[in-house]
Amino acid sequence: FALRRAALGIIRLIIENKLRLSLQEVLNKAIDVITRTTFDEETHWGLEIDPQNPKADVKDSPLPSADSGAVVSDLMDFFADRLKVHLKVKGVRHDLITAVFSLAGEDDLVRIIARVEALQNFLSTDEGEHLLTGFKRAANILKAEEKKDGPISGDATAGTLSEEKELFERLGQVSAATMADVAAEEFEDAMGHLATLRPSIDAFFDKVTVNSEVPEERQNRLRLLAQIRSTMNSVADFSKIEG
Repeated sequence: FALRRAALGIIRLIIENKLRLSLQEVLNKAIDVITRTTFDEETHWGLEIDPQNPKADVKDSPLPSADSGAVVSDLMDFFADRLKVHLKVKGVRHDLITAVFSLAGEDDLVRIIARVEALQNFLSTDEGEHLLTGFKRAANILKAEEKKDGPISGDATAGTLSEEKELFERLGQVSAATMADVAAEEFEDAMGHLATLRPSIDAFFDKVTVNSEVPEERQNRLRLLAQIRSTMNSVADFSKIEG
């Protein structure tokens, strides 16, 4: 319970003061200090180890050795859980926090909350709800095919059918615009650009057979679905979102 209170205190300090920092970098630095520190059982003070004479004037460290990478990973999960508790009182869905926290390299709590708020606003609209349905349909097809044949790789082309061409063109436009919005931390605008994909995705699934008997067509259509997934996942990991 003390660790939970301490983590919540850190989260509140960061958020309320809008401190822009990498949580993972802070944790890495903390572990680095700990691994260079021993504990004096008589004075109960932590003493920094002299790298030239590590046993001078101090007791052997009681701290167990551990893989620092694994420790940081566990701590990041712990902070993610505490963040969910902190935001629950504000009515923020826990799965949306997971969807944002799961992004590689996303550990700025101020930016995470901005992403989560934009995502929650987006999914509260009909466009957001229907786009999530389209994403899950694409992701489920990809999951089944990748289980059999491995990851879908390579760039898609415009294809042969008009619905393929429309989706291909929209994905190119939306992907570029979304990445620019994310880089500028304009997450509401990024969601707005994603919303424009919905008509093209709906038309694609209505008119196009993904598992075509022509191998080249099938492969290209799977690549289009993979591009839908990667474009939307540049904002949040939509596979973590319930519903």
